[in-house]
Amino acid sequence: MALEGAYTAAFPSDPGSGTSLSVTGLVDQALDDLDETRSLGDGWDGYGAKAPSMHTISAAFDMLGLISKELSRDVTGSSPKVVAGPFLDGGICIAVEGTEKWLEVTIANGGTNSIERSDGVESVLASPSALVAELSWLVS
Repeated sequence: MALEGAYTAAFPSDPGSGTSLSVTGLVDQALDDLDETRSLGDGWDGYGAKAPSMHTISAAFDMLGLISKELSRDVTGSSPKVVAGPFLDGGICIAVEGTEKWLEVTIANGGTNSIERSDGVESVLASPSALVAELSWLVS
C-alpha cells in the first residue's frame, strides 16, 4: 500500500495496546481509497467535480487515525468496514459500517465537518471527542 509508511509515521504503535495501528486492517481499504483520491484533479468525474484539497485529505487521514485507534480498542465482535471517497464538491466521506449500524463522517472542503448515523441523527463534528462518542455508539 503506497501510504502505509506515511500512515505508520503519522499514527505509530499505540503503546497501550502493543498493536501497530497501520496493521489492524480496520482502515486499510479507506487508506487505499484516500491514496486514489490524492491523485484526483478538478473535473475528475467528467462533469466539473472539485478535487479534494490537501488540507481536506490530511483531515481525512487524521480521522482515519482516530477511527482506527478507537475501533481497535472497542471492537469485540466482527470488525466494521471502513471506506472513504470523494464528494463532488471536494469533500471526503468516510463510511464506517457495523453489523447493524453505520455512520458517515463528512470532511468538508472548506466547510463544516459532520456525522450522519443510520438512526437518522446528524451532528456537527466539532471535536475528536464527538467522533469518539459516535464510534462508541456504533459498536454498542
